[in-house]
Amino acid sequence: MHFAGTSYGQLICGRAGYCLVVDVFSGAVVSPPRLPFSGDFEFGREFYFSGTLTAPIASPNSHLLVSTAISLFDWPVGSNSWSELQLSDESIEQIVEFNGQFIAMDDCYKIYALQLSPQLGLQEITTEWVGHLSPSSYTKP
Repeated sequence: MHFAGTSYGQLICGRAGYCLVVDVFSGAVVSPPRLPFSGDFEFGREFYFSGTLTAPIASPNSHLLVSTAISLFDWPVGSNSWSELQLSDESIEQIVEFNGQFIAMDDCYKIYALQLSPQLGLQEITTEWVGHLSPSSYTKP
């Protein structure tokens, strides 16, 4: 299993198109349907960059978001299918919630507003980096 993230006390992992959401306190496991991969697992295209929940898993409007090397996936918890947004050249590395809005960052440090409905989408937020340092998820502000 590949580690994809933690969210609301849940551990999110995946392998070969299958995801698991594990409650680390109770051991309860939620197993979403298999990801609708269009790529080839043999060549590492299923690497999991990020996984997060939009709300606690028992909430009525909770979604599981999983980012791989080539796609961003959205599973409305309890449904039978995923939505897929195929990515161009960048992979989404991190998704966070800020003031009720989901914000995503790709591996080139571009920032996006994440839209869940009516269709899964990313809208780039114009960002101007200040200073001479390149942005990094490992650099302290």
